[in-house]
Amino acid sequence: MKWQLPNIKEKTIPKNFSKWIYLLIFVISFLSYVFFIFIVHNDNDAVFSQFNLIIIFFIITPILFGLSVMGFLYSFFFYDKVDALIFNYYLKNMRINWQIWGQNSINLIDYHYITGIDNVSLKIMRIEGHSPTNPDKVIPISAIRETDSSALFYLFDKILLPMKSKLNMLPSMTILLNTNQEQEVINNALMSYSHLNELNIHQSNITFSNIIPSIDKINDWIDDDSIQNILLINLLFDTENHLQVTEYCCALLFSNDEEVLNQSSLKINLFRSINTNLHNLNKDLEYFLDAEQVQREKINQAWTLYLPSPALHNFKATLFDPNSRIKLEPNKFYQLEINLGKLDYSHAWL
Repeated sequence: MKWQLPNIKEKTIPKNFSKWIYLLIFVISFLSYVFFIFIVHNDNDAVFSQFNLIIIFFIITPILFGLSVMGFLYSFFFYDKVDALIFNYYLKNMRINWQIWGQNSINLIDYHYITGIDNVSLKIMRIEGHSPTNPDKVIPISAIRETDSSALFYLFDKILLPMKSKLNMLPSMTILLNTNQEQEVINNALMSYSHLNELNIHQSNITFSNIIPSIDKINDWIDDDSIQNILLINLLFDTENHLQVTEYCCALLFSNDEEVLNQSSLKINLFRSINTNLHNLNKDLEYFLDAEQVQREKINQAWTLYLPSPALHNFKATLFDPNSRIKLEPNKFYQLEINLGKLDYSHAWL
């Protein structure tokens, strides 16, 4: 299924005949048949003395005649009406299925992250302290260079240990370990840390990658019913050299396991994302909003990452258009790259 629905218009339903037409047809057919009977049998009184013949000639036959006339009219008029009703029902059902597809999601049941700025999301939203403004600065995680113990253990303390209870209640999970560090070093450190802290992390469940995946990966998880529990670990840092982008580490725990969700106090829906380009942005954005992953009236904040200026302009125009039914306040629009320095596509996981 795709985000853009086929541009098919509903068929116009023909207006119905007046209900008096049907009565008139019946009355005319009945009177016509009575008149016919009187002409043919005006010299045979026996016809009217037999009760069975009266029922046949004056009730059943006129009704059948009237129905045949109605059926004749139906063949010219009602076929188009029924065809239009069935066609429009098909379009409506197609749209409902499309909305269900667009509203499919996976649940985030726990998450922890660390950047070079403590509680950066709270600062950006002005809930805590001052909003950072570092549009062209690479921000390292300075704390990992100052720690006396292992930098990796320090990071795991921040992003994995707080979700120990959640990790240990999962019967099994897929672990996606994505980092710019060497595989053997990271794997050994992670397994040692998990063993020391009794975390439900096993080597056989780990899939390692030197590339942090695109956030579009969420779409694959939503469509794959066989995956129920996923621990995503992104580690983008370097203790020796300066990276070209801001450092960050995060652990995100996803689940669509009903038993797990029933025990979890945190359930954040991550919905299907949309892939588009500048040429199709306005149209695709309308489709995206029409899917009603979140009702337009309930959208209360927006976050962006490296949108080109024309796309950013179009995006804002839609969000702040009074006719769009979105009640987003201008101070609830946040651009991550302005607050967190130089970023790349992988920072969308933040």
